[in-house]
Amino acid sequence: MTISLPIEQHLSSIQTMLAEHTRLILVAQPGAGKTTRVPLMLLSSAWAQGQRLLLVEPRRVAARLAATFMASQLNEQIGETVGYRMRGDSNVGPNTRLEVVTQGVLTRILQDDPLLEGVAGIIFDEFHERSIEADLGLALALDVQESIRDDLRLMVMSATLDVAALKGVLGSDTPVIESSGREFSVETR
Repeated sequence: MTISLPIEQHLSSIQTMLAEHTRLILVAQPGAGKTTRVPLMLLSSAWAQGQRLLLVEPRRVAARLAATFMASQLNEQIGETVGYRMRGDSNVGPNTRLEVVTQGVLTRILQDDPLLEGVAGIIFDEFHERSIEADLGLALALDVQESIRDDLRLMVMSATLDVAALKGVLGSDTPVIESSGREFSVETR
């Protein structure tokens, strides 16, 4: 049984915005479904057909859990449509279209393959958890997009973003979608 989450009312708008724009900011509360619903939906986008999406998570545990959960939503094993890569641990296959990666792995991917061949888009999750690696990854991705891959989609997601500051980096015309509410309370321990 799939539970309806607050982000689902915005999935069509997200898909439309990324069809029309190459950059998007998504602000949604914890528990709204942005990490697991949005990337799976984007796999069906025309601009992503036959290519991979990278979902960037700030922590190894979050990357592994998100990938495992999304694979289970597809009734698949991890490494089929959805996989993950982090330093010292990888579970991707030849048909993997959604790779959940850590920030350090994204930097390595961008250094090793600056054309990002076969990658349709990069989704930066939990971007409010700022770090040098997150900022470097976004800067490198923007450089690739601006210089050689104007078709590359970049999306930044978070519950608590300074939208004005981020628009200063991504461009003042970058669309913003805000989702209110959460399905479940989130407890910090």
